[in-house]
Amino acid sequence: MTGTSAKEFPRRERAGFRWAGALAAACLLFAWGSLAAEENIAAPDTGDMIHASAVDGGNAVPPDAAETPPAPAASAADSLRAEPEVIVWYFHRTIRCDNCLKFEEYSRRAVEGAFANELKAGHVVWRVINIDDPENERTIREYDIFESAVVVVRLDDGVVSDWKKLDEIWGLVGYPDIFVQYVKDEVRGYLVRDEQPSQRGDAAVPETRSPAAAVDEEVGGTDRTKERGLP
Repeated sequence: MTGTSAKEFPRRERAGFRWAGALAAACLLFAWGSLAAEENIAAPDTGDMIHASAVDGGNAVPPDAAETPPAPAASAADSLRAEPEVIVWYFHRTIRCDNCLKFEEYSRRAVEGAFANELKAGHVVWRVINIDDPENERTIREYDIFESAVVVVRLDDGVVSDWKKLDEIWGLVGYPDIFVQYVKDEVRGYLVRDEQPSQRGDAAVPETRSPAAAVDEEVGGTDRTKERGLP
């Protein structure tokens, strides 16, 4: 080779390899030190982390996030709304007379006035249904409805166990207070029929008079007898 002996080249080549190796080692040491420093600064204490398999579907969650209280559960009142015990139906036609309008007014007054808490909790449900609507045909057949009517339905575990059509409303439409009391008594009887006296208290189901007796007391026995067409 020109200007270089055959013996000098291997020595220089070996020296170059040593310098390259030393430089590579220094670079590796520098990179490792930088990475370690970054990990010490950014990485949280593993003792304060929650394992990814237990929280957030596989992602580790900081303690503050994990300790956030869950959303409040549904209230007791909300949970009770799923299982009504009594449904009060008012059935009507599309075209209604004055008496039919009073049936709804008085029945609604009875239910909303006497059972406000039960309505809110879902134990009692008030429903109005049009018997001229073809979509309601099944319900109309089930309760044998062909005219305006009020029906009280008892449910046990979501299934109808008993029901009653309040036929007395036709004779009570002229006596709003007696009408309202009549509906209250019938709804209350269906609402507490499965409870023992010790559970509901003696005053929960007061003694009631028949609607006819109540009207007799209001208008007088003689007048009521004449209204019925009796001698």
